[in-house]
Amino acid sequence: MSRTRFLASGILMLGFAPALAQQPPARWAAPALTDASYRQWLAFIRSSTEELKWRKVRWHKSLSEAAREARQLQRPLLLWTMNGHPCGET
Repeated sequence: MSRTRFLASGILMLGFAPALAQQPPARWAAPALTDASYRQWLAFIRSSTEELKWRKVRWHKSLSEAAREARQLQRPLLLWTMNGHPCGET
């Protein structure tokens, strides 16, 4: 019984093998990088100053110090906690 199933699955796999060997068609061609388009791509890839505003956020190691500053500036306090390794390597 198991030999019959094994042979049947092998025959099915052989039937699908030509379809699996074909590469799927490319959905879009990658844009060319030329001397003319280099500056345009560079501006597209680099982060703008608007996108880098998060770097100006003050980070505190002490919760009480952060709470004191938030109270003085009348701003909300974000408490970021986590469990485990910071890179997800557990």
